[in-house]
Amino acid sequence: YVGKARDLRKRLASYFMPSRGRTADHKTRALIESIWDFEIHTVRNEPEALLLEGKLIKEYR
Repeated sequence: YVGKARDLRKRLASYFMPSRGRTADHKTRALIESIWDFEIHTVRNEPEALLLEGKLIKEYR
């Protein structure tokens, strides 16, 4: 999975702690269960984030 977030803490919490009364769908649960490591890349601005995201998506396809 490759993605970007302005608030990483909030983004990760949305995957690991679904909102009250809702559970993660099957695809999201499978993704969470397969995580063994993750990397954080800090960039200076939104255009740089979009370029890096595109590059990483192509790399991991």
